[in-house]
Amino acid sequence: MRSFLEEINDALSPDEWKIHYIYLAPYAPKENSIKNVWLQGKNFVRRQPHRATSFQVVKQLFVLGITRKVCFNFSKAKPIYVFSELI
Repeated sequence: MRSFLEEINDALSPDEWKIHYIYLAPYAPKENSIKNVWLQGKNFVRRQPHRATSFQVVKQLFVLGITRKVCFNFSKAKPIYVFSELI
């Protein structure tokens, strides 16, 4: 990773770097709130066991669970607003 960043950022000053690497702990909801979004999607699937008849349906349920217009408000992190748009 370090050699890749050195190659990409070459002799640029830190203010001009094209790519920055930010270390996030594997499970740190305060720093990496995407973990809470994944949890929301998994919980949505878990609440629909009668519909999860195939892996394809499970994938569709998961996507539905994370793309519904909803405000994820977790006590440990600032609110995350998610809209119906996947990147």
